[in-house]
Amino acid sequence: MKKNLTKIILSALLCAGIAAATACSGNTSSESASADSSASSTVSAGAETSAPATQESAPASESETSASDEWTDCGDDLDRGAEVSGVSFKPEFSNYWVSAKPGAIKVTYPVYSDENGSVDISIIKTSGDNGDMSGLDTTAAETTVTLSNGAELSAKADGDVIYSAWFSAESGSFTIFRAEGMTAEQAEGAYNAIVNAESKAVSEAAWIPCDTFEAAAALSGITFEPVLSNFVIYAQPGIIRVDFPKENDSNEMISLVKSSSEGDASGISGYDETTLTLSNGVELTAKVFGDTVYSAWFGAESGYYTIYDSIGMTSAEVESAYDIIANAEASDIAFPAETAEG
Repeated sequence: MKKNLTKIILSALLCAGIAAATACSGNTSSESASADSSASSTVSAGAETSAPATQESAPASESETSASDEWTDCGDDLDRGAEVSGVSFKPEFSNYWVSAKPGAIKVTYPVYSDENGSVDISIIKTSGDNGDMSGLDTTAAETTVTLSNGAELSAKADGDVIYSAWFSAESGSFTIFRAEGMTAEQAEGAYNAIVNAESKAVSEAAWIPCDTFEAAAALSGITFEPVLSNFVIYAQPGIIRVDFPKENDSNEMISLVKSSSEGDASGISGYDETTLTLSNGVELTAKVFGDTVYSAWFGAESGYYTIYDSIGMTSAEVESAYDIIANAEASDIAFPAETAEG
């Protein structure tokens, strides 16, 4: 029952991600956003989950088995990990390292760090239904962990301390673990990263690279020409997306989407939905965690717009992206929720 419920929730999130759309590649210069397009899994987990942990983990009572010696260090190269393992998995973390062996890929990332060290969580993806792949030798009891979204994961836990949690989906099996233990919040953050990465891998396949705005308009039926010096364009019927690099990190992209359909077109899930008010009084609906914004969207007379970055943005970056959209659409757009003075 728990396995079926998890699959149902993953499938629902996947369908929503595909319908909303998330990525694609091609246009004038930058190629930084195209790295995900080679993903071949069947559900995706884009959103970054490196939010600070609110609780240190419990003391460890287990250690990894000698099976860990089989892992090949791949640095931060997810493509190398896929080559070694034969398994594609591309979660989006700002800081991570990869190891792999035939049939399995492991991505480890810090959710919290300070002068005393860091809390590092690992995710393993394998093909097929393989159960707990953590390799942890623990006396913790096997139980069921229910996440806030209702997903049920098999787990080894001692009270509130979770050592490993696992589930299977159409694209493979996933194990989330930390030898010293993790909180339910940390486990859910990793689960959200998996869901976002796997659904993004599917939605990427729907996008078609476009060399020009004219080609994108012909394919999508939508005109959208933001003024940017470095960007890539993607399109599919009814939707167009333009990616451009952040000012402080040319390898991280912000996406601007114009669509004929209302709502969030990012495909990102697992974050609270709220209202984001910009300094000019404009109110956008947004998905946030703390001060980090993952997507923001609004409707206008000329269409529906989404601004997103699965690794996360500051509110200032969202406002800058909003201004780019406003300038591009100034001739025929009426923007939402301006203040009376605006």
